[in-house]
Amino acid sequence: MTSFSGTGMSKVLYCSFCGKSKDETPVLIAGPSVYICGECIDLCNEIVEEKQNLAEIEQLDKNAAEIYRFISRSAGGVFNQAVLCPDSLLRGYTGSDAGQIKTALKLLTERRMIKVIPYGRAAKLYLLDGGSSEIKFDEQIGVYSVKANVLVLPDPKIKLFP
Repeated sequence: MTSFSGTGMSKVLYCSFCGKSKDETPVLIAGPSVYICGECIDLCNEIVEEKQNLAEIEQLDKNAAEIYRFISRSAGGVFNQAVLCPDSLLRGYTGSDAGQIKTALKLLTERRMIKVIPYGRAAKLYLLDGGSSEIKFDEQIGVYSVKANVLVLPDPKIKLFP
């Protein structure tokens, strides 16, 4: 996307994907009548890497791939998002028993595709790992502190904030 500004006909270049101007991004790479910024390149690389990781996971453990797809869809397919999910829902979705799910989650956490945080007795908080979430465990009081972007679909009947 280009724009002509003023009377001097100077060309302002924009990323064809996100719309940022050349002035808003340190890198803008030109292609045949398209431009892409460094941030969009990074995002594309993350998507390609995720697909490659998922293909490898699929070969090792089909349950792990199913669980990852389910959690990713629940988070809207966005990195750095959290999903709170009851254990029974994962068992019902995958048709797997608790042991198989535990093995699958171990593989996904080892590959750094998700982070798993216990939430009560029968649920867990799953973080799609895009790298910016922060988890700390306070051993004195036995509580996790989590900093992450969380998707919340508001219910108009429930007032979330004052």
